[in-house]
Amino acid sequence: MTGRRAATGRRAQASGLDAEALACAALAAEGWHVLARRVRTPAGEIDVVAERDGLLVFA
Repeated sequence: MTGRRAATGRRAQASGLDAEALACAALAAEGWHVLARRVRTPAGEIDVVAERDGLLVFA
């Protein structure tokens, strides 16, 4: 990657992580338990796994 492209990629990743943290905070405020973040699977990445009242959510 060129320097400019690498910097853009780092900013995009940081922005995504910030948005993920905000989403987890919002879920927690609504009573969800965040069980995992950034789970790697053979099919790709699951950003958030949360549970509330027996309901499991993969986002």
